[in-house]
Amino acid sequence: MGKVASSGLTVVYIMSIIAKRCGVTFAPPSIILVYENEDTSKIRKRIIPVRNFSKYSDCSRAAERLKHHSRHGLYLKSVPLAQLERLHTVLRDHLCGLTVEESLAAQRGPGPQEEDLNKLSDDELNLRKAKMDVLFEQNRRHKDDPTFVYDLEVEFPENSVRETCSWDEDLSDEF
Repeated sequence: MGKVASSGLTVVYIMSIIAKRCGVTFAPPSIILVYENEDTSKIRKRIIPVRNFSKYSDCSRAAERLKHHSRHGLYLKSVPLAQLERLHTVLRDHLCGLTVEESLAAQRGPGPQEEDLNKLSDDELNLRKAKMDVLFEQNRRHKDDPTFVYDLEVEFPENSVRETCSWDEDLSDEF
């Protein structure tokens, strides 16, 4: 529910907002936010213009500035800063002539099977490890989670496709 904060004679109503979706438009450059107002349970769309932004702009600073903006900060409170940075990067890449697909592919980088981590510098390797740690924590189930199951056993159907390896054949001969 919303909260009422009062200081002296001024009464301020604070809305509870949950971001549902974010996106970008290129003409004019804007961040589109679809959000739900918890008090009224209404879904609304807010168009936030991105001003003074060029292909030379720092996306992280622009995202930080937008997140703490006096008018838009309340709406962007539940949007992660990393997501705002990615949206600004898509805007900047569009100004440089890239398509949305090319920009997103460049942000994702090569897949784990395509990249040799042994050839990376220490700084790049630590960056990749940090990204892996974030992904691990997102997918991790804690004991307190309602979907947590201790000692989970999964049986695969007999008609499922099994990959065979040479070491599988070696083990079957020994037993």
